[in-house]
Amino acid sequence: MTILTEQGTIIVLGAGSRPLHEARLRRLGHRPEHAVILNPGLDPRDRGQTGWLISGSDGTTLLDGWIASKPGEAQVTRWGAAGLQGLRRPSAALRQLFPNLLDLGRRTVRLMTLDALLAELAPLPDPLSFWIDMPGSEAEILSLVLGSNARDRLGHLWLRSGAESWFEGAPDSAALERIGAEGGLTLGGRDLGDPDFPDLLFSAPGHSMAKGTAADIRLSAKARLEQIAIREARIVDLGADNDALRAKVDDQGGMIASLEAAVAEAVANAGETSAALASLRAEAEQLAAERDAALDRLAAMTERNETLSRQHDMARDELRRAEGQVALIRDLLLRDAG
Repeated sequence: MTILTEQGTIIVLGAGSRPLHEARLRRLGHRPEHAVILNPGLDPRDRGQTGWLISGSDGTTLLDGWIASKPGEAQVTRWGAAGLQGLRRPSAALRQLFPNLLDLGRRTVRLMTLDALLAELAPLPDPLSFWIDMPGSEAEILSLVLGSNARDRLGHLWLRSGAESWFEGAPDSAALERIGAEGGLTLGGRDLGDPDFPDLLFSAPGHSMAKGTAADIRLSAKARLEQIAIREARIVDLGADNDALRAKVDDQGGMIASLEAAVAEAVANAGETSAALASLRAEAEQLAAERDAALDRLAAMTERNETLSRQHDMARDELRRAEGQVALIRDLLLRDAG
């Protein structure tokens, strides 16, 4: 899709994974005259890292950081599922949803207040629209938007939420809807392309989202397409998890081989004590058990990946049927017009 220029600024707080971000660009349908992307670990000088973000205009600003109520620094963890990253620990519900959830690494990032970010980038053309994907911090950031200088300049706000509380102390989507309504925003819809992580679509007064019967059917087909993209993103994430598990298994296999060699050398060396031998054997047995557990997790993740692939194929079939409905309605409208 060609990204058209419109007035205003889109501020992306958290880009998530590449498939998620590219699906959002398709859903956005236009390219505002200015774009700001704030994401942990983002290096604006690395075109290999940033080439898939909103680009192609001098009006694009890329920044490394996270939005918070106070400035400072914090540790952001990247998780091996659904493009998740954040400051909070996963809840029991998220670990139940992703039994093999992996910690893919942490980095220290700069915490910025929203008013400080806007002041640093001023002047930004109005209206300001936000796309927020900072898991676990959604309520805090939504409240910061509603209480900041951006409130009176707001156009639309997209918020990736959780069907349940996926992070410790974080609200679910129903609670976020209430916060938005109490702040004077209108909920224009819920994108359930990924039912576990619905996108809430808010509008400020004077910026309502147009609706219509034929348009709703077209949007339904488009939502199915976005659902396919989300599922593909899940499959990509699971593939990355599989690779990480395989690498861990390989590393543990190498460590076990080294320990076994050390045990053999100790046996040959009459000077080694029985206590040292027992310690080495115990460590080798523990690593072997961890390797077996990792192989079990890998098998479970592979099965989940195959299930998602089957769901992905079913969603594509549903999309084709929806496109057929759109074509039929278009033909009916053309006949009525004739």
